[in-house]
Amino acid sequence: MSDDAMDELLSIYRRTAREVPQPLADARILRAADRVATMRRIGHRAVWPLAAAALLLVWVVANRPPHAVDLPLTANAGLDAGRTRAELLRMDVMPPPSDLDRFLLSTSPVNSTPDPRNAP
Repeated sequence: MSDDAMDELLSIYRRTAREVPQPLADARILRAADRVATMRRIGHRAVWPLAAAALLLVWVVANRPPHAVDLPLTANAGLDAGRTRAELLRMDVMPPPSDLDRFLLSTSPVNSTPDPRNAP
């Protein structure tokens, strides 16, 4: 490359390096930044009321009064439930032991003598 071509490239580079964007481009960029900032502010403010409304809805649904179909049909339903609960607590709920269970529970360990190496 010759010195003239290099000087010409250098002058073009210096001219374009000092260029500033057009005011219209600056205005568009600033407007877009303002829109994004406004949407973020609105979004952050809208979250709390929505969360509070959802919490209130969950609380209302969980604490609703019982419907008529949920009520017991007999007058002594509480007394009967108490008897049933007491009877269920007295019941033996363990299944009968199988042959394998009886065998495993009746045999002694393989090494019934204590190992002196493991003594404290």
